[in-house]
Amino acid sequence: MRCIYLLLFLLSFQVTGCTSLFYQPTRDEYHDVDTSKIQRDVISLETSDHKKLNGWYFPQKKKSKGLVLFFHGNAENITSHFVTLFWFTEAGYDYALFDYRGYGKSTGNVNNDKAMIDVKTMMDWGLKVSKEKKIPLIVYGQSLGANLSLKYLSLHPEVKPNFYIAEAPFYKFTEIAAIKAKQAWILWPLRPFVNWIVSDLNSLDENELKNLPKYPKVFLHSENDPVVPFSQGKKTFTYASEPKELWSYKAPHHVNGTHTENGKFRKMLLERLKGI
Repeated sequence: MRCIYLLLFLLSFQVTGCTSLFYQPTRDEYHDVDTSKIQRDVISLETSDHKKLNGWYFPQKKKSKGLVLFFHGNAENITSHFVTLFWFTEAGYDYALFDYRGYGKSTGNVNNDKAMIDVKTMMDWGLKVSKEKKIPLIVYGQSLGANLSLKYLSLHPEVKPNFYIAEAPFYKFTEIAAIKAKQAWILWPLRPFVNWIVSDLNSLDENELKNLPKYPKVFLHSENDPVVPFSQGKKTFTYASEPKELWSYKAPHHVNGTHTENGKFRKMLLERLKGI
């Protein structure tokens, strides 16, 4: 009887495990924007399968230095994530981010099988706007957003942003799931079944990363990241094509790199962007 219960549990977890572990959306509103100080355009994009992706776009009133397209991490929604890179607006850049399906005001339900459709929709918008405004496109992915945007770019080498930043990326869904199973005792019984429960759909691939076009890439990761181990980011960096840089720091933070060490990496990043 216990074996039957375990089998039923594993079957149910296989259906929901990957989604619930890696995608944790909310519909809550966390922060608002003082639109008296900065323009904010609310954007709605339609995917090829007719889902609506909600986004915020902060254009510069004067000539922009570039468009920063942000792919956020796995939890909450754009009303919490936008503050992370809002400093780009103060540095003279347009800034935009969108919610994946099932997040915030985006329609539909979270679906890892459909993630590349959402990424394509966002990337197409970024390419279109940057081309129309004749400004560079800078793609910035954090955590899950780094994984998804890197996967899309590695599958579509014809898509070439002017600069790419991956903060705290992970290499494979199964690898990060196995790490989490070791850390939480309640998940220990699932450790032998990780490769069966969790799908590596949208995981990164060594050969695909090596074939990324030669636009500049920066990888930013804490050596003591409590969520995504540094080893995952370093592996991703190792396989990625040149030109590339790996920036690391000691503070035990996850996706807080541009705010640590008195903004050290923010300054370095802005300096690199002058060259594109």
